[in-house]
Amino acid sequence: MILSLIGMSNVGKTTMAKKIEEELGFTRYSVDDMIEERLSDILLKNGYRSISDVARWMGHPYHSQYPKASKTYIDAERKCMQAIFKEIRARRNEGKNIVIDTTGSVIYTGTTILNTMRHLSKVLYLESTAEEIQLLMQRFVTNPKPLIWGDCYRREAHEDPYEALKLSYPDLLNSRDQQYRKIAHVVVPFKTIRNPAFTASSLVEYSA
Repeated sequence: MILSLIGMSNVGKTTMAKKIEEELGFTRYSVDDMIEERLSDILLKNGYRSISDVARWMGHPYHSQYPKASKTYIDAERKCMQAIFKEIRARRNEGKNIVIDTTGSVIYTGTTILNTMRHLSKVLYLESTAEEIQLLMQRFVTNPKPLIWGDCYRREAHEDPYEALKLSYPDLLNSRDQQYRKIAHVVVPFKTIRNPAFTASSLVEYSA
């Protein structure tokens, strides 16, 4: 069984992927960790070293470094996904169960990556809803991760750039929700994910 978990940053993909690894013995690929490793030379050169530092290095859409850094990030993510696919194909006959813990920005890696992910794995979208916007925004503030905004960041001339960021977040959530649904084989409802009785085994059974 090969599963790919997709969804917004901080929605719980990594928490669930780790449970699947620890409780069910799946081999876990953490794309966040792989990107951090791939960008390590750039990060160290600029005094950064963790995935939260990747977020600081990238900045927000209103920072001067963002266009170049976000492109570098997506390029690294694309190469990490290609490396995962290559290893999955090479180990196809070993019969191991695998879970791919993707980033929230996997939808920006391009049609080839997304189609390959759908072909090689069952894609599960861990849903986030309008009612969770404030929670996800708070998590983004307290535990920042690299965030690709696409064309969803909008700012009026009179607006504070960070306030505009918060106001743009619902549009980002809605845009991504539509894109996640297009590539998912299974949508795991928000209320199901948040149910304390929902376990790693529940998710695997849900994907069957």
